[in-house]
Amino acid sequence: MGVSTTAAADYQFRQATAEQRRWALHNLFPHWDGREETQAEAQAHAASPPSAEVQAARPLLTFNEDRFTSHHEPALYLSQPTAYGDRTAVPGDCLFASISYALTGSPSNSWLIRQQIASHIERHPDIVSNAAVAEVAGPVRPGETRDQWVRRYTQGLLRLSTWGDDLHIQLLCDLARVNVFLYRQGPGKQPAGGGSPLEAWTLYSTKDGPGDYPVIFLLHEPGHYKSVTRVRSY
Repeated sequence: MGVSTTAAADYQFRQATAEQRRWALHNLFPHWDGREETQAEAQAHAASPPSAEVQAARPLLTFNEDRFTSHHEPALYLSQPTAYGDRTAVPGDCLFASISYALTGSPSNSWLIRQQIASHIERHPDIVSNAAVAEVAGPVRPGETRDQWVRRYTQGLLRLSTWGDDLHIQLLCDLARVNVFLYRQGPGKQPAGGGSPLEAWTLYSTKDGPGDYPVIFLLHEPGHYKSVTRVRSY
């Protein structure tokens, strides 16, 4: 549920704590036992990724709190972003990698996040529009049911090169129980819409409203997303 940008005036730029982000991750990954992926496991998985069934049964998350904390600088007000978290080198994966960094301190968990969102869409195919499905899966095929068409969409969403959008931000809010502040930046690093930096922030929250849920901060500029770690102080 997008909320009026005037809500941004009521928030400080303060990232969720490690405890809050772990809570959100348990919401998103109900079977996560809290154990972090070791460096050896990360290297092994990079060389030979485990199957989707194995990942779902026991997801291993890279949770790098030191890396996250060293980048984040709190501020009293939401303003123009000036610094960003670790990014992905994979074109098309910027939204999910940014979410991954904002929750875990590492962009490397992006595929796991994609998987949870794709699985939710597959269970609830009516939440995605025909236009969005066609953009990823192409036109419906002769004799294909809509559920089958959406299934091809969710399989496409698992490709790291498939772009994310507002729907996936909204589903993250609902599944992880988080709020997402998204800064919309236009050409020349100016606030989109020509207003003030404060007016460029939009709050996404759960269907029940923002509540007292953890907050993460993202930026969207034409063709790209980033995780925000610092804003301008006045």
